[in-house]
Amino acid sequence: MFFTLSRIPSPITTINAIRSNPKKARIVNGAVVSATGVSGVRYRRQIELSTALTPGEKETALDELERTLGKVREGKIADFRMIIRGQQRATHSDSENVSGRARELTERGYYFLRYHPDGSKPSDVWDILPEDTQKRDGHFAPYPEDLCKIPILATCPRHGVVLDPFCGTGTTMLAALRLGRKSIGIELSKEYLHIAERRCHLLL
Repeated sequence: MFFTLSRIPSPITTINAIRSNPKKARIVNGAVVSATGVSGVRYRRQIELSTALTPGEKETALDELERTLGKVREGKIADFRMIIRGQQRATHSDSENVSGRARELTERGYYFLRYHPDGSKPSDVWDILPEDTQKRDGHFAPYPEDLCKIPILATCPRHGVVLDPFCGTGTTMLAALRLGRKSIGIELSKEYLHIAERRCHLLL
């Protein structure tokens, strides 16, 4: 557990700092293809052959598909998925009482999932390598620096301060220092404080 402090009255969460690097769309034979290979051909065919869409819904869906492909071409979105009634199920839930997407699928016949041009936000599960227990440097419960990076980048501005009230051997402080933030560590053990000081001093 640690805290981030800032002089800014209302610090803004820096989501873009923790987004994954997006792949780029490309042009193939004059047609735009998204980062994951979506060209719109399959969606067009599904719309045209659909027996679950009315003629009016088909026309609207095709127009919206072309506009979405245009946004990919212009770099306004990185990628997209199209959910079409009768072809794919609604994400998260098929219940209109629970899911706005399910309601949209019923009312319009389709909807889009558009991907942010700056990349995706981290998921609920972070893929982080565990600390090497053979190099724990005298601390019985070390944790990897990567565990601190996402929270620091997302909540602490460039000139903010990271406060770790149980800093141990200074992993949080070391991560803050590498990311250009100041830090304050509090620890009862003098031994751990000496280790933390030595680790952080290597970057000064």
